[in-house]
Formats: sequence, structure tokens, C-alpha cells
Amino acid sequence: MSVFQYFSSNGYGLYSTDFIMKHGAKTRQQIAEEYGISSKTLSRWIKKEKMKIESGLLTPDEQKIIYQKFGIPLIDNNTV
Repeated sequence: MSVFQYFSSNGYGLYSTDFIMKHGAKTRQQIAEEYGISSKTLSRWIKKEKMKIESGLLTPDEQKIIYQKFGIPLIDNNTV
């Protein structure tokens, strides 16, 4: 199991691939909101890095690729 580290106002925490898998597919808008950016900006980031991400919902595997490339966004511990 891979484990990612994130930081929130309550300190550091862990964000595992199990967590990503459990929460299933997400929209680009959902991922963009996690980073505090627009979905258009997220699409630009993905394009600029030449990442192979299909259109449509982002699968857990695609989410892992995004989080590994751009880092885990700040997560509110109340929503995890």
C-alpha cells in the first residue's frame, strides 16, 4: 500500500491509496477543488506535463498519477 503525506491545519496526516480506491472515481472539478483551482487550470496542468489521462471521470489510478505529480492537496480532516 502506498501512503501519501498531506498537511492540514491539524498537522500532517496520511492519505493512502486505499483511501483513494475506496472513494472511487472523481470528476476533474472535484480534483480541481481539492487544489483550489478551476477544472480548466487542472486540465492545463495535465496537458503541460503530458500526462496520459483519459477524458471523463478520473479513475483511482488516474487520481494517484495526479497526486504523485502535483502533490497531495491540503485536505480538511473533517471531510476525510
